[in-house]
Amino acid sequence: MKILAGGCRVYSAEDGQVVTLGNWTARAVISHESGAQRITQTVSDYAPGVSPAVVNPGAEEVLYVGWIPPSKAPVHYHAYEEGIFILEGRGMVHTDDESCEFGPGSSIYFPIGVRHCVENLGNATIKLLGAFYPSGSPGEAYEPGEA
Repeated sequence: MKILAGGCRVYSAEDGQVVTLGNWTARAVISHESGAQRITQTVSDYAPGVSPAVVNPGAEEVLYVGWIPPSKAPVHYHAYEEGIFILEGRGMVHTDDESCEFGPGSSIYFPIGVRHCVENLGNATIKLLGAFYPSGSPGEAYEPGEA
């Protein structure tokens, strides 16, 4: 794990505590223990057979799937905390003072209000899964000077 300015964290595919329950293996990556306030990201691997469904009926968070084409987003921040898991592609996450590369299996945590941008350095689209809290629009972002 690498901690960037403002508390942004980038986790490698090997980071996190692994727990096995029957035919289900989970790696807790983003959680209260790792600095998140209200979101948890667990990377799960289900072996063949019946695996328990994990449901959170009172969820106030939003889950989404995202695609980032080769480009660099403008520097921005959100009014929610966000965690993303990289399925495919490689890139760089930037905060005000630091940058860190990421690839498949990486997880990235953005605390509320941290200025950041994500850059796709390759020729292929980055595919990701994300979650944020509190709920709202994943496209809601503010550039410096906006509120």
